[in-house]
Amino acid sequence: MSHSDLATIREYVAGVLRPRLPDGWKLSDTIPTIDRKLARPLVWLEYGEFSPLDGVPPAALAIAAQLDICLVTNRTDMRAGETAADDMVAALYHELVAATSFYAITARKAVFEGAYYGWRISLTIATNATPTTPDTEEE
Repeated sequence: MSHSDLATIREYVAGVLRPRLPDGWKLSDTIPTIDRKLARPLVWLEYGEFSPLDGVPPAALAIAAQLDICLVTNRTDMRAGETAADDMVAALYHELVAATSFYAITARKAVFEGAYYGWRISLTIATNATPTTPDTEEE
């Protein structure tokens, strides 16, 4: 899979992810600030790393973009939260592997805001995306 625009990659992954989420899970359009009790499980996407693409000469401008799917339960009880997080990520991970052609997929357990249990599923996507220069206001 190769994409040329980082926003397009995010939209593509959201499109793959949305129908695979269990009922009641919310896919956030932005990286949330978790500063209150979560009413329901939450999912968001965030870029975690960019690195050279293995085996591709630097002049080709190809990179490996790591996009994390962050999944967090709404449970703060250690045992219940961890169990809920483990159960939901196992099924989702297998569906992502079967349904997509990402360069690599890894999953690692995480605790968000020191209280909520979840996982980070890291998707590595081959891309030739180049950064855009932000518009600057004239002074």
